[in-house]
Amino acid sequence: ILLAFTIGRAARIILIEGPKKALFAPHDTSAMFVRPDYHEGYQIRDLPTPVLLEGKTVPSTLYRGANLDTSGSATASSLLLEKIPKVSDETIIMDEKNSDGLCLTDDNGNKQCSRGNEPSETVPKHDDEEHLPAGQHLLVDIKNVDGSFLNSEKRLAQAMVDVVNESKLTLLSYHCHSLLPKGVSCVGVLLESHISFHTWPDEGVITLDLFTCGSAHLIPVMPLIKRLFAVPQEPHIDNDEKIEPTVVWSHILRGWGESKANKHLSEDLGFYVLEKLHYDMKEEIAWTQTQFQRIDIYDVIRSDTRDYLSYEKSISENDSYEAKNAEFYRPERIVYLDGILQSTRYGLEAYHEALVHPGMLTHPNPKRIAIVGGGEAATLREVLKHKTVEKVKMIEIDEEMVEFSRKYLPDWSDCSDIQGSTKWCGDDPRAELYFEDALAWFIDNYHKDEDDSDDEESTEEVELFDVIIVDALDPEDDVPFAQLLYQNSIFVQSLYNALSDDGVLVLQLGAAPNSDAPSEQYTFSRNRHSLIQSIINESFQSVHVYEESHCLFHKPWQYFVALKDRKSRNIWHQNSAYFDIELAKRILPSVSGFPLLSYFDSATMTSYKIPHKVYENIFCKGEQKSEYCEIFMLSEDTPKSIPITDFEVKMSSISETAGRGLYTKVFIPEGSAIAMTDRAKSFYFGTRTVQIIEAMMTEYDSDVEDVYEFMDGYGWESNLYGTIEYGVDDNILMFVNHGCGGTHNIGEYYDESSENNITDTANDRVLDVFDIAHDRHLRNSMFSFDYALRDIQSGEEIMSDYTLYIIRDITSYAKHLVDVCNRQEVGSITKIDEVFE
Repeated sequence: ILLAFTIGRAARIILIEGPKKALFAPHDTSAMFVRPDYHEGYQIRDLPTPVLLEGKTVPSTLYRGANLDTSGSATASSLLLEKIPKVSDETIIMDEKNSDGLCLTDDNGNKQCSRGNEPSETVPKHDDEEHLPAGQHLLVDIKNVDGSFLNSEKRLAQAMVDVVNESKLTLLSYHCHSLLPKGVSCVGVLLESHISFHTWPDEGVITLDLFTCGSAHLIPVMPLIKRLFAVPQEPHIDNDEKIEPTVVWSHILRGWGESKANKHLSEDLGFYVLEKLHYDMKEEIAWTQTQFQRIDIYDVIRSDTRDYLSYEKSISENDSYEAKNAEFYRPERIVYLDGILQSTRYGLEAYHEALVHPGMLTHPNPKRIAIVGGGEAATLREVLKHKTVEKVKMIEIDEEMVEFSRKYLPDWSDCSDIQGSTKWCGDDPRAELYFEDALAWFIDNYHKDEDDSDDEESTEEVELFDVIIVDALDPEDDVPFAQLLYQNSIFVQSLYNALSDDGVLVLQLGAAPNSDAPSEQYTFSRNRHSLIQSIINESFQSVHVYEESHCLFHKPWQYFVALKDRKSRNIWHQNSAYFDIELAKRILPSVSGFPLLSYFDSATMTSYKIPHKVYENIFCKGEQKSEYCEIFMLSEDTPKSIPITDFEVKMSSISETAGRGLYTKVFIPEGSAIAMTDRAKSFYFGTRTVQIIEAMMTEYDSDVEDVYEFMDGYGWESNLYGTIEYGVDDNILMFVNHGCGGTHNIGEYYDESSENNITDTANDRVLDVFDIAHDRHLRNSMFSFDYALRDIQSGEEIMSDYTLYIIRDITSYAKHLVDVCNRQEVGSITKIDEVFE
């Protein structure tokens, strides 16, 4: 029995415990080890030991390590954070039994090392600290790095330890492998999570990732990583230029739960910039937290929009085209407010010129301007380009933002190229800056209660503005102030009261909707819907929506113009030649000789006149639809049109003085459209044409008067463009007579008027001031499509209500129609026919 036990024990030592000790003994004899059986000929690495920073508390942790076969690596080294007590003479005393970092090993060969405080101690917690199952992940790729650095386990480990220490993190332990033939891999266990990297020395590449839990910002670590790991390669030849390392990185929010401190990182800033790994450049220029918002400014170069090599040439001192035109190759500078995209260097002109100049041009002579918001002062810059401007009041609540923008966004507020202006637009003598709440300012100065509506003295004391431009928060921003600003009818009323009689209100309304979106009152854009409704409920005479797709936001941008005087609508709908002349007259000359407007011109202005099809789609999905949604969107509800070939001309059945009339040759069901296609081909006499004809009638012969009589007799008046214009059918539809006594059988959907019901005014019949389906088809709308108001029998005369086609002096014209129906006067068409006969 004894012999058998001895043999068995020897066999166990030789076959089991011997190899086991050979594998684990080196790890158990030193906190920094070198495997003697696998790494003969390599010297022990003098790697840095993790250091506990002053003021940090060592946490209670349990270290467990399992070591696998490392024969594929040149070295394998581990270092652990030790608890090192200090004594009064500042000498360090090590536990003699554990002075070499020895850890106990359990029956399975796994290390068990207690590090840090005794179990009774806990890591201190702060009541205001967020403890969420979430963190931040920083991924960094660097190329063109020195190969010797990338193959040095010691230098790399030191860089890792320095990054951790300078970032105020706590490194509990780390483990490194020098690989064969080259390369190093390291991973460090942090109290906050981990750091790791791998190198390719021959390619000059290192990839690194750092993950931390908690809400402390991780992005400020990037300059440390660049300084410590982006070691430049040495030139192979003395005359060679040193190639600087290229660094790309990505920052990602991980886990569950949104940290209040990092909310801005979950917005546009995080999704469109920080998370993108392969931007050729991504540099934080500056950030600040003001009393009202956080501001972040980044410079980026995207490979699909900018050429990084050209940028490098542009900043070099040579005779290249890029160096001579460096302004073409600057990185894109992007501004974020609370993480939301606010402005970009290359979309600057498109956004601000589209915001300012359409509204300014729609006013005949804008002198006094107010700007709500506009902290970058770029909106102010565009306003100051107009010769007519005498005073601009910019009311911005955040003074820190104005100063921050002036320092880091100098191009945004540079007025030095405007003749007569100043380097900084805020110093222009026409500019007045008020740093206060614009909402409260307008309400305090311009809101009128019903009790003081007749207080003439208070009205005389306040200054009225020709144009008010609201360049504040986007309506869809998920912040309380956005709701307060855009769901406030009192504020809108105050803006209306602050405008002159022909005043213009301009607003930016955020990202344009998608065509397949539901009605905006049921989406995140409900603030925009509420604002538009508040504007419509005021007495604005005409409102217009337009968009600009070159602002370099993630979607086209939407703008809104509200006109207090309907005559201004005529200016809005002018042609490009008119705006060419106006721009030449109004815009100040530049110092440089180059145009002051980089994006906006007459062609751009005319493109804003007609709303985009998307807005019509959204508008017609609302609960209160316009009849024009059915007419022009050609839905299943679009009425059937009776072709013009089913009509004929005969003498009218009304009376012998009525002249010719139009008759149907077929049965027409109620609701059928009357020759809709042919009606759209009518003559159009625009406002300017009408004005010229009326002016010439007093100076020239009767030929001009004949033209006017034809236009006025056979046509109809309209003021859809703001002033009087005429349409005349170019076919037999012009012979439709007036139905006396309310006997008309065709008309518009909402037609209930007649010469015996003339209490209607022109404004009562004007369409709602905001009908996008109507505005997209103005010319067709002006031709006043008619529909059968009842079933019309074959052979019956077609008659309409002429009072619908008169805008000027409707009362006297209605009396004239009554006299014609009573055979006391001859109709105007009959008179014309007699002249031509």
